[in-house]
Amino acid sequence: MRIGELSRLSGVSVRMLRWYERCGLLAPHRTSTGYRIYRPDDLETVAHVVELNAAGLTLATIRRILPCTAAKDAAPCPQLRAEIRDRLAEIERRIGALAASRRRLRAVLDGPEPATPEVAPSARAAGRGALSSPRRS
Repeated sequence: MRIGELSRLSGVSVRMLRWYERCGLLAPHRTSTGYRIYRPDDLETVAHVVELNAAGLTLATIRRILPCTAAKDAAPCPQLRAEIRDRLAEIERRIGALAASRRRLRAVLDGPEPATPEVAPSARAAGRGALSSPRRS
C-alpha cells in the first residue's frame, strides 16, 4: 500500500509517517520512481508506535523497543525493561502530584465563599495610578 492509504487506515498523517521513516520506525520499500510501498504489517507497527508514544515514550526509545515487541511472542528486551520501569515510575509520581493538586483545589472550592471587600473609588483610582508608567515631560 502507498503512504496515503497507510495514513487513511492508521489515522496518522502522511507527514508523521515520513517522520517515522526518518526516525527509523518504518522502512518502506521504494519503487523505481521513489514511491513508498508499505507492507500490511506496517499498519500494526504504526498503531504500536502511536500507542507507545501516547504512553509517553520518545520516538528514540520506541525505535529501540520495536524489535522487542514486533512479534507477538517476542520476549521483552531486558536492557529496556529498566527504562520502561523508570518511565512508569515517573508517570506514577506525576499522577501523585496531580492528585495532590486536585485535593488542594477541591478544598478551596469546598471551603466558605470568600467575602468580596468593598474598595473605595479613591482607592481604585490610586491603584490605577500606581500601575501606570510615569509621564515624561
